[in-house]
Amino acid sequence: MDEPRIQPLSLRGDFLLAILAGKKKTEYRTRKWNLSGDLLLAATRNTKEIPQGQEILPGYAMAVVSVVGRHQETNGEWAYELSNIRAITPFPIRGYAGIYYTALERVDYRPELEGLTTEAYVEKMKREGFRFVKSPKI
Repeated sequence: MDEPRIQPLSLRGDFLLAILAGKKKTEYRTRKWNLSGDLLLAATRNTKEIPQGQEILPGYAMAVVSVVGRHQETNGEWAYELSNIRAITPFPIRGYAGIYYTALERVDYRPELEGLTTEAYVEKMKREGFRFVKSPKI
């Protein structure tokens, strides 16, 4: 019997925190993917494009979302509409290019974290021992 799995999607840490705060409801990709259902959102390890001074948790999964729609923008990018954002206890995850899966048992839902501002989320996670890093000066 196969263990339950979930498909991770890596994105910039500042975008992931904006999704958790409810400020970003769409994720854009240059390629069309068959993304649907629940996805695990993870922050990439790359901090080059993060706004200066933004605190992020690179290389960690931090949320589960539902993809509820997809359409192509006039610039050719694909827009994936996100809903049902669920915060989880962050855990380290290695990202891979393309589509891959991870065990669903790693996901610990944390409803009390949902809807917090980015600043409140970062402070709460710091109090729990997570080490956020500030993006470098450009």
